Amino acid sequence: MAKIDTIQTSFVGGELAPALFGRTDVAQYANACAIVENFLIRPFGSLISTPGTEFINECKTGGSTSISRLIPFIFSRTDSYVIEMGVGYFRFYNNGAIVVSPGTTPYEIAHTYTASEIPEVQYCQLNDVIFLTHANHKPAKLTRLGATSWTLADFDFIGGPFMPDNTSATTLQVSSVTSGATINVTVSPTNASIFIPSSGSTAGHVGAYFKIGSTTTNATTGLAVQGYVKITNVVNSYTATATVMSLISTAGATTMWAEGSWSAYRGYPARCTFHQQRLAFARTASEPQNVWASKSFIFDNFAVDGGQDDDAINVQLASSESNDIKWLSPGRDLIAGTYGGEFKIGTGDGSPLTPSNVNVAKQTSWGSEAVIPKKIGNFVYYIQRFGRKLRELFYTWDLDNYKSVDKTILSPHISGDGFIDMTYQQNPDTILWCVCSNGTIATMTREVDQEVQGWARQITDGYYEAIASIPSASSPHDEVWVVVRRNINGTDKRYIERFVSQEVPDRQDKCFFVHSGLSYDAFEQTSALTATTISLNKTSGTSCVVTSSAAYFSSDDVGQRIRAIDSEGTILGEMEIVGYTSSTIVIGDIKYAFNALTYAPNYWGVSVSSISGLNHLEGETVSVLGDGGTDKPNKVVSNGSITLAYNYFVVTAGVPYTQKIKTLPQEAGSQRGTSQGKIQRINQVGFKVNRSHKGFSVGGAADSLDSRTYSESTSASTIFIGTIPNPNFVLTKVAFRDPTTLLGTPELLYTGTIPNIYFRDDYRYGAQVLLENYDPLPIELLNIITSIDTNDK
Repeated sequence: MAKIDTIQTSFVGGELAPALFGRTDVAQYANACAIVENFLIRPFGSLISTPGTEFINECKTGGSTSISRLIPFIFSRTDSYVIEMGVGYFRFYNNGAIVVSPGTTPYEIAHTYTASEIPEVQYCQLNDVIFLTHANHKPAKLTRLGATSWTLADFDFIGGPFMPDNTSATTLQVSSVTSGATINVTVSPTNASIFIPSSGSTAGHVGAYFKIGSTTTNATTGLAVQGYVKITNVVNSYTATATVMSLISTAGATTMWAEGSWSAYRGYPARCTFHQQRLAFARTASEPQNVWASKSFIFDNFAVDGGQDDDAINVQLASSESNDIKWLSPGRDLIAGTYGGEFKIGTGDGSPLTPSNVNVAKQTSWGSEAVIPKKIGNFVYYIQRFGRKLRELFYTWDLDNYKSVDKTILSPHISGDGFIDMTYQQNPDTILWCVCSNGTIATMTREVDQEVQGWARQITDGYYEAIASIPSASSPHDEVWVVVRRNINGTDKRYIERFVSQEVPDRQDKCFFVHSGLSYDAFEQTSALTATTISLNKTSGTSCVVTSSAAYFSSDDVGQRIRAIDSEGTILGEMEIVGYTSSTIVIGDIKYAFNALTYAPNYWGVSVSSISGLNHLEGETVSVLGDGGTDKPNKVVSNGSITLAYNYFVVTAGVPYTQKIKTLPQEAGSQRGTSQGKIQRINQVGFKVNRSHKGFSVGGAADSLDSRTYSESTSASTIFIGTIPNPNFVLTKVAFRDPTTLLGTPELLYTGTIPNIYFRDDYRYGAQVLLENYDPLPIELLNIITSIDTNDK
């Protein structure tokens, strides 16, 4: 029997699919896991607990049949918003809160997109304007004038664009050629049926452009200008009234005409982006493979006119299949993803696009879904057709072409039934967050230069439905916001929540590892409304008189504690309140001597024994962190409140979630070569961790009696009925207390090696290590060390 010590020093391979468990020859196998759940992969190799989410607000429209999505608005680091797009409305979030006006009423503006249309809306941003596109709606501009002043208006484009020129004998004739004139447009022969009249909610050709005649020369600029009209009313299929938008070259009947590409009848563009100082649109129902780019720096003008270098561009993708465009992405070239493949719209020599040098070439044939792609550096990440795969598109000089690589090749299970939304978090780590249709989030940590690529799964008691990311105004990280559908007390609710930073805070009491959580900070309360200072008549002893500068105390404070801290959270003194005199005076017995007689707001606080304001989690079981330690057992919210087992100064409460890691079957080798197909047993396991909770559980199997039972009752109780499993399968709780930790204070997060943990497992084919953490505290796992026996027989 071979005895071997193994070590896994990196986890950048992420979670591999079960179909890959036999591929011990793949380089990523040594750095991967079977399960990475509610952990994030750090680009330098470790695993860190995924942070919790703060409850921000309930969506205006909830329930299982409604829908909300998130749109980021980023003007600068300190001036960014997340926009909630629900059925018929936009709401706005800034600095971690909903924008209100007046008072506490959420500020919102209306829109006309239906529930089925909301997921299909695409967008791009320029300064204070977001352009919105959908095939059934005229392009729109959502403009910010101020935090509580936004407008939504149709995008008024001019100059075109137009469909291919007429090649039939049908003519159009106008009653006047003068710009601004109201005219009649007549079709000949009358049975040509060119114009479509309005019918009910369908506008037909009303509002459509028609270019008529050849170009004319502008007397001021000397440039060629195309004459065209805008239809204002359709009398019948061969007669319409119109406004002359640009001087028409002839009043006579002419076969030189073309219909506008965008109208209620032909459809509106469904995709948009900015590229080389042009606003680009793509895909209508009539021209699903067309791309239109505005004049340079004149984003509302789509006139081709005489074809000058700065004129608009109208190009059709060259494809043997009529595959509609799913998205546009700017970069070295303008990339268009279609149902059948990915196309480059460029010049070939890297020069700016013009009407005369634009060139279209198909690059790959994988096909795309209509989810706006994300860019990491020069790499474009898009969802492949059918939604099951994420691809990385990049230009390669060796091939002088674009290459598209499957980033889910080793984790094909990670997308579930398909990706439906995604966002990119650049800081502190480079992570793509991809929402799956099954309500989970798949996160891919990607660091191209270091060849880091690893997937993990984020799971909550509910369903993630939408996601967006904006920079934090106060911290060096990008905030990830989500829409989560939760069943609360038997009713479906839809919440806006925000992930906190994955960097573990310096103060342990500030840890936030619950979902849909809220925090209470007694120290912040002393300055929240009225800045309140306190003064003491002594620094030690009993019967200390504490006087506040404003009314702050109540009779309910008797039995609570007053604590003073410094800016790092270090305790500078503490007392128990034993008497109440007035709202400004209490009396207490000092437990830890104070270092001063006065304390400013934010540097003192009064502990609490209960927390209210949890109405959004009514009837739910919540996990609680009090002053950096777990408050057991978990609590059930009743009337929006919970009662704590002790009194605390800083409390975080929210929905618990499991942090779980399971290694791949060990390939430890044996005296005769491989250890695959041989019986193994792990005897001991050790972990190297950084600022981590030590109360996690470890073992070899999940379907076992859990030894982490906690009960406040001292009476006997039945915790398990049935046949007790082999005790070797029981998860072992890692729990040892540092002898230097003061009694009554939580065990501090640990940095170092946790060695020689007895591993409760049996002999099995393919030994694995399972680690689970249910407590609202983090783990950063640097490596796993195992001592393993392999039977060569």
